Amino acid sequence: MSVKVKINKKFFSKLKDKEVKKLLKIIGSDMVLETTKNFRNEKTPNGEKWERLKPATIKSRRKGRVSGTPKILQDTRNLYLSLNKYKIEGKKVTVGTNVNYAAVHQYGSEELNIPSREYLGISDRKRDKYSEIIAEFVREVQQKKARGGVKW
Repeated sequence: MSVKVKINKKFFSKLKDKEVKKLLKIIGSDMVLETTKNFRNEKTPNGEKWERLKPATIKSRRKGRVSGTPKILQDTRNLYLSLNKYKIEGKKVTVGTNVNYAAVHQYGSEELNIPSREYLGISDRKRDKYSEIIAEFVREVQQKKARGGVKW
């Protein structure tokens, strides 16, 4: 289960592989931060609050945890902790998880009576930000090349 960012070919034609990798690292790092922020704030990528835990779920939580309102999707923190890295493959960057129950929480399950609590995804605001980051990055690389080279 993952979310990917793929950059338009017209931008890639202007960049070397090393430059593409640097750009994807910038975007991947931000994607990880956004995903973990969704967990901390208990909100979707578009800023909508997740459905509250049902009383039966709260009652069945593990004993010995910190008192107060339990954090949604963080009883064991396995899912949250699995989302701490990005993966670059060719000309795309991916943030995701291999936790087997991740999709049930992302999309919900009528059969299991679990509501969707979307945590992976890119909001329109972030999509616009990534477009700006890409355009600015390409501009900077072109300017450095025009001045005599790019040093990494």
